[in-house]
Amino acid sequence: MRADLTATGLVPLMCGVAYAANVHGAPAAARAETARRSLAALLEGLYVRQGPNTSQGLPDPGRTA
Repeated sequence: MRADLTATGLVPLMCGVAYAANVHGAPAAARAETARRSLAALLEGLYVRQGPNTSQGLPDPGRTA
């Protein structure tokens, strides 16, 4: 986890994912998929990695930005 992110800072991010998943009246399965996609974007970042390990889409270990 990022060194500058505390548990207190993580709560609003998770609440945002929950809100995004439940803001519309879609069926439960669709809301769960929205939550999974939103959480993945939050945890993995919003960029496409080039080079090795591109299938994982994860930032380099220790990278904070």
